[in-house]
Amino acid sequence: MRAPFCPYPRSRPFALSKARRVPLLTCTALLGAMLAQAAMASPVIFNQPFSALPGDFVSLTGTGFGPAPRVFLKTSTQAAIEIKGVNGKDKTIDFQLPKTTPFAQYEIWVSSDQTSSSPHVYINAPRAMHFDFPQVASSGPLRIFARNLSLGLGTPTVSFVDPQTKASLSAKVNVSGSSAYCLSISAPAGLVAGKSYNVVVSNGFGSAVAEQTITARAGGADPFGLGAPWAADFAPLSANKYDVKTSTALTLRAKG
Repeated sequence: MRAPFCPYPRSRPFALSKARRVPLLTCTALLGAMLAQAAMASPVIFNQPFSALPGDFVSLTGTGFGPAPRVFLKTSTQAAIEIKGVNGKDKTIDFQLPKTTPFAQYEIWVSSDQTSSSPHVYINAPRAMHFDFPQVASSGPLRIFARNLSLGLGTPTVSFVDPQTKASLSAKVNVSGSSAYCLSISAPAGLVAGKSYNVVVSNGFGSAVAEQTITARAGGADPFGLGAPWAADFAPLSANKYDVKTSTALTLRAKG
């Protein structure tokens, strides 16, 4: 009996097998190169504490720290120093802030070798996130919410900055009515109604621009004690006074 017909030479299956292996080997090589590149990538800090005191233990999480990471610290009044006794590798680092370093806004970064360092992060830096109202009148009340706004060791300040002219107006901070999470202020006088302002907050150690802008509006009386920027819109209603028993403007009158 004649053998079944084979349309390909005997060497063809082997050739196909080799051809199929080439892309797999290529992908494996590329993946290995990518992993090697990722291993050599500069470190990046994903998370750090918002606040810390001298002598506190601090944890950093991120990636690319390497097997023997080095941590550096500097402040506005102190040159960069390397922190000793760092524990951890690759994705997590633990260390103690020097007890002799004064309380300040701490600038921190990580180095995985002599040439590769992370973007700098900040501890005890203020962060202004939002306001209790999107508008405010000149000299009107306003609260700012976020983190590290008033730390008790520095004097917080707030400025309204015109984004076009860069002119800055200072607000009045009610320190006794403020905390690390909330600043109670009176807006600056002289705000231009309808104009949006950047709000710059300082806790006495560092400053930050609020994540939102705020719009100035016309002020006025607050006869009902609402404490809101739109309270003046109701001022005309305060002139409407009715005797509920005798007023002829009322179709129904009170009795008794």
